[in-house]
Amino acid sequence: MTRVLILDADYNNLAGPIAGIFDCFAPDLENKKVLVKPNMLSARRPDEHVTTHPCLVKAVTRELIGRHARVTVGDNHSTEGTTLNEEVARVTEIADAALGRFRNISKSARIVKGFSRLIDQVVVSSEVLDCQYLINLPKFKTHVLTAISGAMKNMYGIVPGTVKSRLHFRCARPKDFAQIVVDLYRIRPPDLTIMDAIVGMEGLGPGNGKLRPIGKLIASNNGAAVDVVMARMMGVKPETIEHLKLAIDQGLVRPDRIEIEGEVKTLKHFEMPPTFIRGSILRSIFAAGIYLYGKVIHGYEVGRFPSMDMSRCKRCDSCINICPADAMCRGVDGYPQIDYTKCMLCYCCIEVEP
Repeated sequence: MTRVLILDADYNNLAGPIAGIFDCFAPDLENKKVLVKPNMLSARRPDEHVTTHPCLVKAVTRELIGRHARVTVGDNHSTEGTTLNEEVARVTEIADAALGRFRNISKSARIVKGFSRLIDQVVVSSEVLDCQYLINLPKFKTHVLTAISGAMKNMYGIVPGTVKSRLHFRCARPKDFAQIVVDLYRIRPPDLTIMDAIVGMEGLGPGNGKLRPIGKLIASNNGAAVDVVMARMMGVKPETIEHLKLAIDQGLVRPDRIEIEGEVKTLKHFEMPPTFIRGSILRSIFAAGIYLYGKVIHGYEVGRFPSMDMSRCKRCDSCINICPADAMCRGVDGYPQIDYTKCMLCYCCIEVEP
């Protein structure tokens, strides 16, 4: 059986729940080299709840210090440029929450070969490969590309930002990208996952959805099991989420062998992203149709293509810089333009757009 804890929590009183989680899953960490990996998607304030809340990062770091572990806190954000990691950490307040233990893990990396049948090799932050104990701190969120952005998707952050974009480009088909998410997770599965489900996100996640107060922490030594529980709380069958189905098929988690301590409540009227199609047959037909025809159908009626809202655009070029297919450019009026014949529906632009 895989054990999953669901605990009541709020950001102002995390010491007790965090201590209980460590007593359950990691009682002895003295002198061990521990990496804490939050979600540092982009430079967004804590009250936007796009990234792991700094109160959770601080509570985990304090607990590790109290247990005499050697702690590093770090993640790779989604935009280009390794030097921007410090800025993302500052704006999200994760740098301060790390109590002096934050490190820019984008600056050192090693090549991992033979990790996937789709890609020969990938660059991974050295701290991820060298740590003795890895703690994953994802957010309870939806995702326009992968349906959910939880424990497994958070481990996509073991690669630096520019590498993320190249992987999107090389694995454009939804099934291929789902496989890469699973393959990256398997490079270094986290020893402990603590999901920030105190305030979650529904709808247009992972960066621009609606906030959803939930008031929970979800923890396990199996990140895929945490995602299964999160999907059920969202009212979604885990098998309808592509990378979770692969994880189940590959034996990373058995939904029927999860032992839950705490109350699992399906959130009423939880809003999945508009890109999510319920039902595996319909989803497969739709995905195939989008892949074959979507690139030449401008403004497809079901709304799966990104579109510009000029009234909100800040002309910051974030979407242009992140696009792995070079489908976006600055127009003569200074606003981004989208070439729909190149768009591969990876939604990187939506992910980083402030």
